[in-house]
Amino acid sequence: MNRKSMVLAGLVIALFSIAAGYVRCPEDIKIPVLLANGEVITKPCYVTVDGENVALVDDEKTAEKVMEQVKSEYKNESTVNVRIREKTDVENMDLKNGDRKPEVLTEHEAARQLVEDGSVTVETVEVVAEGKTLEYETVTTESEELQPGEKQIVQCGENGFLIETKRIVKENGNQVSEEVIDEQVIAEAVPEIVISGTYALSAPLSQMRITSGFGPRWGRMHNGVDLGMAAGSPVYAAKAGTVTHSGYSGGFGNLIKIDHGGGMETYYAHCSSLIAAEGMTVEKGQLIATVGSTGNSTGPHLHFEVRMAGEPCDPIQWIEE
Repeated sequence: MNRKSMVLAGLVIALFSIAAGYVRCPEDIKIPVLLANGEVITKPCYVTVDGENVALVDDEKTAEKVMEQVKSEYKNESTVNVRIREKTDVENMDLKNGDRKPEVLTEHEAARQLVEDGSVTVETVEVVAEGKTLEYETVTTESEELQPGEKQIVQCGENGFLIETKRIVKENGNQVSEEVIDEQVIAEAVPEIVISGTYALSAPLSQMRITSGFGPRWGRMHNGVDLGMAAGSPVYAAKAGTVTHSGYSGGFGNLIKIDHGGGMETYYAHCSSLIAAEGMTVEKGQLIATVGSTGNSTGPHLHFEVRMAGEPCDPIQWIEE
């Protein structure tokens, strides 16, 4: 009798003895099964997910390794916790003597199948520390000491730096939530402090009664605003600067021009008398002339202009309320 025949005979005798009750089989010992092809195997196990059979492997130990391998697919050096959301278990296959040989997957094949068909949801929790730059703020203050548009940096800004620790939850490798659980400031940001020359102007008269605004008028462009006021009323410099013209100028009549730097220039026209002389440096609010009706004028008023780089613009936008 050859070895295979002896094994088969022994198996038959053992099975008969167990069935007849002559021999009690321990619960942790699996009874081999004689397949139709003559092969003897122990019953393989199903990996189950929420009660559904999803993969067939050799035994319980292999099934457990399959689940660990599935979880390891989504782990990295930052992972602090990993679990399978669904209920997983192991169930013996109901395999009988004389059945055909079932298709049993290897540990790797079973794990790959569960990952690829999405049978399970692997939830991972990662704790990640990242460096983050703290952008510095720029604080700007205006000063009449500087020309319009001129800037002076009195304190250079410096970015800060912090370590941000996040708790990241993923499902099958896809991020579903993120939470900052700690911040550690390594260096505070230093604000940049800038002093800027202001374009702001004060009113050139004690009252701002506009009788004709900036823009098209009578088929031509009106390059300033007309401010109605009684003849002889004081006219004030709208901003500190240098008087570049003080005299008669055609349709403007008696005209004062003041250069404020930064491309800004103001005109004060139709004056009755001129007080500030050409070349004089004047302060904001300083008396420079009186209201009149000289040149092309229909009555006492101040024609007030603002020019930026030589181009007229609406003065009202620059006048402080």
